[in-house]
Amino acid sequence: MFFVLSGHFTFSWTVPPPGWRTPPLTQRHPFLWSSPSCSRPLSTRFLSNLFISVVKDSRRFHDLSADISVGPHGMRKFAASYSAQVGLNEERVKRVMGFSSTRILRKNYVAWVPPLRVPCVLPGGTFLPRFHEMSGSDSD
Repeated sequence: MFFVLSGHFTFSWTVPPPGWRTPPLTQRHPFLWSSPSCSRPLSTRFLSNLFISVVKDSRRFHDLSADISVGPHGMRKFAASYSAQVGLNEERVKRVMGFSSTRILRKNYVAWVPPLRVPCVLPGGTFLPRFHEMSGSDSD
């Protein structure tokens, strides 16, 4: 099995072991498979390494240093911080991200982050930046 990530890397899976039954497409999780025809779920370690590769590849593509400490947990903190910064519903963010209380969310995950300037999907909803000041006629 092959699949391409961000147009630069190609990863491959080995053939499933003998006797491995491929579940029907309707029984597979829609996102956690390497390709629609592969029935082997991806491990947390593999997904984490894939995520780190995407971030570092993106930085290299934009002529930025790829020598940074990045991982899924750090991105989780960014997501929580940006959700708070743009004023998304805190209860919804807490529920979507799986926190037991808003106190834990605020204390351990929300910190200052630079303002977002691009559209972004966050745990509490989609953020669309406003590129101009609204006039009275825009809000009708």
